[in-house]
Amino acid sequence: MMDPSVEMSPTTSKSKDRLGATSASPVLSGSEKYMKQLQSPSVRKLFSENQTVQNLHVIHNLKKNYRHRKLFEIWAFVVALVGLVLMLVENEVVMVAESPSTPLSEALKTAVSISTALLLVLIVCRYQSHTNIYKLQNILPPTASMMSVYWPVLLLELIVCGFHIPPGLSGSVPILQFRHTVEANATLCRHPKNLITRIQGNSCYLSYSYFYDTSVGYGDYAPVTYAGRGFLTFSGILGGLLILSLVQSIFFGALELTDNESRVKYIIDKSRWDCQRREAAAKLIQTQFRLKKQQQQHGTNPRLVEALTLHLFECMEHMHKFVRGEPRNVRTFEEEMDAHIGGLLRDMDDMQRQEDAILARIQDKIRRLNAACDCILSSQAS
Repeated sequence: MMDPSVEMSPTTSKSKDRLGATSASPVLSGSEKYMKQLQSPSVRKLFSENQTVQNLHVIHNLKKNYRHRKLFEIWAFVVALVGLVLMLVENEVVMVAESPSTPLSEALKTAVSISTALLLVLIVCRYQSHTNIYKLQNILPPTASMMSVYWPVLLLELIVCGFHIPPGLSGSVPILQFRHTVEANATLCRHPKNLITRIQGNSCYLSYSYFYDTSVGYGDYAPVTYAGRGFLTFSGILGGLLILSLVQSIFFGALELTDNESRVKYIIDKSRWDCQRREAAAKLIQTQFRLKKQQQQHGTNPRLVEALTLHLFECMEHMHKFVRGEPRNVRTFEEEMDAHIGGLLRDMDDMQRQEDAILARIQDKIRRLNAACDCILSSQAS
């Protein structure tokens, strides 16, 4: 909130210097008195910004950044999963076609590049929200930035997540695989039958071309390289648990009900509960009536009375369960705090607008008063 200030015109200041203390105009005296009242500490404190409003804004921004960071993490996982699926499909297309590049594989590479770019943007947004949270919690200084604090980790994550084969790039890499054996017959080089062999030194090798896309990382579905086997082992041990936990968190977040959905669910549960409660009450009354009627008759059957008594107690217990299990539409503490803070912020905004309107009216009256003073002083000087 700006402190109330008055911009006096040059004519007024010069005239005041000329007249000094001899000016006894009632308009000028009222203006000076009015200005002293506006510049008093109590008025300045009244128009100063309230610390409570700042705290409420900090809490509101902190919760908003927490929500944004959660959304960025969820969408980054979804985009990364879609990119992996596209890479697997691209690898399958290349393997079936037995060619390093096909039009369909190039289209899939383009889709992979788009998903990778979107993933990198989500990662940057996630780190930005994380930095804002730490600044609001006073863990980082207010002048800290994302690049100045997290640039090594962010750069490493961008490099790892951004590695892929771009569209238009394809080729083949020759690999020599050695097999050691102690049998002499296995080392013989017989005449090839529709097979291409290569003699290198004193050894004979089978030469063949096997096309696969390196965007998956390490070969085909059954990796033959040591890096691929290590990655497969690591993924089998930890990757399954990690993916399962992430998928569960996404499903639980998607199944979370909104306020309107919770209200509709409460109405449905309340209607069902009322219907079942009425049926249980009717059964209780019917059982009590049958038991009373059976007891009033002559020659009652003790077993029937005992059975009706047990059934009556069961109906009573059932009714007590209905009383204890009444559905309620009670919001959580976090939701109550959100609603309370939102209401306080709206009230503070209304008060701020009212104060701004009052200050604008005061400034307008002061400008009119200055104009009147200038007119009076100019008329007196003339």
